[in-house]
Amino acid sequence: MLLRTVLDFPIREPKGALYPIFLKTLKSNDMKFKTTIALPVTVCWVFLCSMLSYYSATAQYVVNGNAVALGPSSFRLTSATLGQHGSVWFQNKLNLNFDFTIEADLNFGTLQATGADGIAFVLQPICTGLGTAGGGIGYQGINPSLAVEYDTWQNPEHSDPAEDHISLQKNGVVTHGVADNLFGPVKLPELENGAAHHTIIKWTKATNTYEVTLDGVVRITYTNNIVANVFSGDPQVFWGFTAATGAAVNVQTVNITNVMVTTETPYTLQMPTCPNSSDGAINLSIIGGATPYTYLWNTGATTEDLANIPPGTYTVTATDKNGCKSKYTITLTGTDTQAPAINCPANITANTDPNLCTAKVAYTPPVGTDNCTGQNTIQIGGLAANANFPKGITVNTFQVTDIASLKATCQFTVTVSDNQPPAIVCPANIAVNTDPNLCSAKVTYAAPTGTDNCPGQNTVRTNGLASGSAFGEGVTTNIFSVMDAAGLTANCQFTVTVTDKQVPAITCPANITLSCDISSVPNMTGIPNTSDNCGVAQPTFTDNAVDGSCPSNKTITRTWSVQDIHGNASTCNQIIRVQDVTPPAITCPAKITVTCDIEPTSTGTATAIDNCDLHPGITHLDNVTSGDCALLCTIERTWTSLDNCGNSKKCTQTITKNTVPLLEQALNTDINGDGVADGIVMGFSNSTVTILPGSGACFQQWLPSTGALSPTGLKFGNPTVGANCLPGTNLVDASGHLRNPLFAEALRLTILVRLKPALGKTLLSSLNCNIHPIILQGLAPNPDINELLRVTNLALGNIALAPPSHMKFLLDALKCINAPLDICK
Repeated sequence: MLLRTVLDFPIREPKGALYPIFLKTLKSNDMKFKTTIALPVTVCWVFLCSMLSYYSATAQYVVNGNAVALGPSSFRLTSATLGQHGSVWFQNKLNLNFDFTIEADLNFGTLQATGADGIAFVLQPICTGLGTAGGGIGYQGINPSLAVEYDTWQNPEHSDPAEDHISLQKNGVVTHGVADNLFGPVKLPELENGAAHHTIIKWTKATNTYEVTLDGVVRITYTNNIVANVFSGDPQVFWGFTAATGAAVNVQTVNITNVMVTTETPYTLQMPTCPNSSDGAINLSIIGGATPYTYLWNTGATTEDLANIPPGTYTVTATDKNGCKSKYTITLTGTDTQAPAINCPANITANTDPNLCTAKVAYTPPVGTDNCTGQNTIQIGGLAANANFPKGITVNTFQVTDIASLKATCQFTVTVSDNQPPAIVCPANIAVNTDPNLCSAKVTYAAPTGTDNCPGQNTVRTNGLASGSAFGEGVTTNIFSVMDAAGLTANCQFTVTVTDKQVPAITCPANITLSCDISSVPNMTGIPNTSDNCGVAQPTFTDNAVDGSCPSNKTITRTWSVQDIHGNASTCNQIIRVQDVTPPAITCPAKITVTCDIEPTSTGTATAIDNCDLHPGITHLDNVTSGDCALLCTIERTWTSLDNCGNSKKCTQTITKNTVPLLEQALNTDINGDGVADGIVMGFSNSTVTILPGSGACFQQWLPSTGALSPTGLKFGNPTVGANCLPGTNLVDASGHLRNPLFAEALRLTILVRLKPALGKTLLSSLNCNIHPIILQGLAPNPDINELLRVTNLALGNIALAPPSHMKFLLDALKCINAPLDICK
């Protein structure tokens, strides 16, 4: 009989047996197995089945011809050598009555113009020793068969297209345009590029659909009952990959990445019962094909089945009457899963022998048992039988290990008891006064000694002081303990009481006047002097404060208290006066130059400290000392700190606001996308002013305009602004400000659009500006700010809007748009 195995696993190196045993469903390494009966029918041609093959045991694949296994599921089918042929077949047939999906990465080599011939995925029911060389791509002549041909060479005699292509071929026929060419050829991009090309071959039985995907694109969709019309009703076929070279070559490899198939397994297994047993068996049942079969096992046996065999890996080559060979590798594991057994005697209790602290104990050592022979029993803890066991609990542990290294343990205890405790007697309690001028008293007493029936008892003082020690004031409890050799103890105790009644002395520090209230710092106001025969605790105080003329001024009466270590106390008073006349100390932030933000969060905040006020107030007042803060100015910021008694202090910080970085950003904008800063060109044609990167400071000199002239076009000429910031013959006043207001407003709006390109796309209709119809008529439909700037540059170039009134209307529009805008925002 055949075992049908449903394989649903990513290809990986197996870690254990991969076959069903006695038709029993099991899982191993992501493979799922189920069983049924199947009757495959196979046909074979001698010239195809006689090829040399070898088997890769780790992945259940049979490798033929020039193919080489590179890993459990990775194979080189051909090397870059003439006349190569290679094939790799999965050793068990799949069942086409069920869906299957097989995925692989195909590499066709790197020789493009001269490389050949390609790779094929083939289904065939014959054997696992098939493959041919040359333009047949390793599958030509295999009949019956169904092959997905990934062809990288044009064979005109096969009606191949010039491009790499894919097709579906029947019965080993490699020619296109004939009846056995079931689908294609479909032209493909270049395959011989050294890359891995991922393919998915999918069969859906419910719809009889055969689908092939390559590099993420479905290349073949073929619907037909291939069981009936290709394999004559036989659903059981071998699957694998073939490749070949002829007069042209390439290194061609396949890496099988995912397999989901229902596989027919032609054998059942009887596993050996133990690792050292020889009662295993393999029942081989190859049904169909060109019977009869002959068999050759790696043991030398030529029988169909093997019986009475030990664990191991067995390989059998089954050859049908036509010489077609199929190989199967089967692993038997003699897995002993039954742990051994061991039983210890019951726990044992005993008393110490007379005049001893041990007992001699006898017991029968346990012996382990197991289903497989060869177990070994040892003692791994405790004492042997008839040994002298000490007082207490001794745990005796025995362990048995079988031939499969399975272990079992058992334990029992031997408890030896000594119940006679030792004895001890302490002296009576003692009461004394402290010695003169001391806080202790020297006390002597007779130390007790314990007795016990077992030798080796030990008497120790566990609390208190030794005889002749100086005992401190209070009650000292002296505790003595005796322990015998068996660990039994006895205790006794007595007290030594020492009394002290002397009151401590205290002298307050002198009265003091402070500049602020730091009276809580004792080293500033002083601490009292104290003394006592036994020592005192840290002095403490309480304050009674009367407020003065401001929050920091007050008069404090401080009452000091001190207590000795025995609870005797004394007090005294100290007067502390607080007067704040010192202003805060204030530190201004450093002089700073900023681009835009002049808020203290960016320019820094003054800090102040006060001798009395922990949080003096800080305020600031700004005064613009020079410039226009729209582009460049100097600000003098005066910081003032005021404490809660009205004392104040000031400092001054200088802040320079310089927008040159933003202006240079506008000049360095790449408008045309050529990677080069474009600067700004105002005007048009023969009336322009070009402002290049590095001229940002010129804007601060030009703007705002003095408005000394009426709005006009630029002077004729095409000057480039230099280090002197002169815009050609266009007039500036004595301070360098532009006199043409139209030029100035257009330049300002151009800078703003450069810094924020989205501003240029703002529709004029969305602005709260009354733009004169004369201007709107000269603009494109639905104009935005960019369109207005385009027309403005034409006007500056003396191209349009020539009448002065029109120029004024244009100037009004620019001023309205610029008015709410800020270069820093």
